[in-house]
Amino acid sequence: AAEMRAAAQAAEAAQAKAKAKAEADEAAAAEAERKEAEEKAATEKKEGGADIAPPPPVPSPPPVVAPSTPAPAPPQQQPPTPQQPPTQQQQQQQPAPPQAPPPQTSVAQLAAEWEQSCAFVREYEAAKPRGELGAACRHVALLVGQTSRVRYVVWEKAEAVVGALNALQARGGEAALAAGCSAFAAKLLAQGSAVVEKAPAMAYPLAMLATSVGARCPALTQHLRAHFCAACCYVTPHYVRRPA
Repeated sequence: AAEMRAAAQAAEAAQAKAKAKAEADEAAAAEAERKEAEEKAATEKKEGGADIAPPPPVPSPPPVVAPSTPAPAPPQQQPPTPQQPPTQQQQQQQPAPPQAPPPQTSVAQLAAEWEQSCAFVREYEAAKPRGELGAACRHVALLVGQTSRVRYVVWEKAEAVVGALNALQARGGEAALAAGCSAFAAKLLAQGSAVVEKAPAMAYPLAMLATSVGARCPALTQHLRAHFCAACCYVTPHYVRRPA
């Protein structure tokens, strides 16, 4: 068995040696072929370079000189034309200059405005209509007292009040309309004083009623302001001057 193993090892060693020798021969042959190819390429390059002459140099074009342009002449100044006065149409098209803001309202002016409001209310209280016009004014005040905190009820009462005021104007003219607006403002003020203190949320339906009727009947705004200013002097607006 030892002799067989020794023989097998010797055979393997011989095979490895033969394989290494074959690989070395192949590498040497490849190196020789590579050197031969390099020498051949160098020889061909030398022979080809000697036969081909270099191309002649290309002559450069002459420089282009731009023609000199004369300097532009200075613009001629036209003589000023005399200004003509604007025509009437141009004056109408021109916007008006902004007006200066009014001065700050003084205490005396505030007191005078409060006194005017009191006199305005007393004048209409003394001139209350009687008969059918008086009943129509009381109907307007009744509609104000029937306002509740339901939106569609507020709209319903506003439409009814507007219809009653239009009927008053149709019967007695502007004087009857002013009497109806005064009755509306007086009842709204009394209703707010009596109800809003106990139920503050009632202020919103009453305000909505006043704005809805005032949008349809602009004459009501003057009476509302006069009644509020006469009832409380602090309601009189104080116009504060804006800082510059």
